[in-house]
Amino acid sequence: MSRRRPCIFVGSSSESLPVATALQRQLQADASVKVWNQGVFGIAQYTFDELVRATAKFDFAIFVVAADDTIESRGERYLVARDNVLLELGMFAGGHHHAPVSRQLRPDRNPLRQHRRCDGARR
Repeated sequence: MSRRRPCIFVGSSSESLPVATALQRQLQADASVKVWNQGVFGIAQYTFDELVRATAKFDFAIFVVAADDTIESRGERYLVARDNVLLELGMFAGGHHHAPVSRQLRPDRNPLRQHRRCDGARR
């Protein structure tokens, strides 16, 4: 009896797409892996609605979180991840009750400033 291969969603910014596709290549022997730009979001569809549907469609999600943007806060400049990548990570975490979502930080980039709620801190 054959087992069903798990379905994995890989999210990233456009700049981190090479890392996302490399993850796909590494995992494709053991799972069905789709990167965000490979037909997950339909043409002329609301991305948010498609994302909600995707949280139910995939068994797992991996997000490549990289310092792709900069912000200025209180006179300091920081490297930060894209807001949409963090939003999508949060939606998958909520849709999957936190367990099967992985956050991959890019070690080849400068360190990024993380929001307090992204580092496991509680109120």
